[in-house]
This record gives sequence, structure tokens and C-alpha cells, in this order.
Amino acid sequence: MPTNDATHSVLISATRDTLSTMAMIELESIEHTESENPAAELLDITSLLTLKGEPTHERTLLITVARELACEIVGAMLGDEPDKLDEAELLDGIGEVANMVAGIAKSALADAPQAFTLALPFAFSGPAPDSPATLAEAEHAYFAWGEAGGQRVGVGLLVRATPGD
Repeated sequence: MPTNDATHSVLISATRDTLSTMAMIELESIEHTESENPAAELLDITSLLTLKGEPTHERTLLITVARELACEIVGAMLGDEPDKLDEAELLDGIGEVANMVAGIAKSALADAPQAFTLALPFAFSGPAPDSPATLAEAEHAYFAWGEAGGQRVGVGLLVRATPGD
């Protein structure tokens, strides 16, 4: 798998493509940061999706958005009014965004020396649940913060040692 910077750049580009194509929302004003506490960076709705393949490290895509933007994105994807969506639809929709982003990234990185497979997305609202080890055990957390529809969007890449190493 390419370096973290290359992987993160592909994930940012794939997020732009997904939001533009599926929700007609443009991701703008990217600012790159690193975080020692990725759980503190989360907005209202978050999806995690692990990219499996490298023998010593695991990478996880993280997409986090404000609730209002999640409603706009998922409403556009489903052809429904944003204010009529329930919590389950929002979580499923943002999980599907992460799945599409990871699929685009996998295709873009197909020629990388280390191929990878995609886990199922895990989406949640509010603070991070206790269980996602990817948040608590991340050795590095790279974020790109952008604006979409006047709201903040975070695209993160979490890197941690593979369990058992």
C-alpha cells in the first residue's frame, strides 16, 4: 500500500468525487492536520472503514460530518427531503459514503505494491463509542478538513499496528 500521504490524498480525492457525484456537494478549502486524539476531532456523524492488507499496519478511513450536512448528503443520495430522514438512514447513508470512497480509493490504488481489501463501514453518531479500537489505538491520525455546503467535513486516515504485532 502506498505511503500514508499518498493514501490520504487518494481518500480526499475520492471523497470529493463521491460528494460531488452522489450529492452534488463540492468539498472545498482543504486544511491538513494531524491529531493525537482522533476521537476529539469527531463531528456529529462518523463512519469508519478499515483498509486491510498491509502486514504490519492497519489503515482506517474516517469520514465525519455535521448532522445538517449528513442530512443533505443522504437526502440527495436517496432523493428524499433532508428533514425527513431518521437516525438509521443517516448512519446507513454516511456508512455508504465511506464505502464508496474506499471503493474509489481501492481502484485508484490498484497498482500499489500491497493490495488491500475493505471491511464493512461502521457508522455512529455523537461521541465515539468505547469499542472502536482504531480510534483509541491509532499511532497516527491524519485529517483533511474541508467545507461542503457551508459545513465542515473531516476525512481522516488512522494508522495503527496490526493487532498481534
